[in-house]
Amino acid sequence: MSRALQTLSVSDPDDPRIGVYRAVRDRDLVRGQEGAFIAEGRVVVRQLLNSARFQAASILVSEAKLPGLAELLEGLVHLPPVYLASQPVLDAIIGFPLHRGLLAEGIRPTLPTAADLLAPLRGKARVRVV
Repeated sequence: MSRALQTLSVSDPDDPRIGVYRAVRDRDLVRGQEGAFIAEGRVVVRQLLNSARFQAASILVSEAKLPGLAELLEGLVHLPPVYLASQPVLDAIIGFPLHRGLLAEGIRPTLPTAADLLAPLRGKARVRVV
């Protein structure tokens, strides 16, 4: 049984809710600040949504790409907020024409430090690093 996709309309490129997407540069797609990154396009967003390691914090989609988004979200237990914008507004938010029309904010988990991993070991222990 599929549920209706609810979206949050964005008509102003300066809307604070979508600040993470504003003026995205190539380097932001790979390594964002504080564990956040931007996934672009249907294939990459699908991987993010289906990842056990990463979490999707939000999605920004153009009106033209909205119909295909429901399929990507099918079966997800926790839906991130989905922001919907017209193509001109989306392009103004991003800072360049975005032909794929679909972005998602991903969050990387904080990895434990060596001290965190070794803390539970009591007394002498052998640790192998590969």
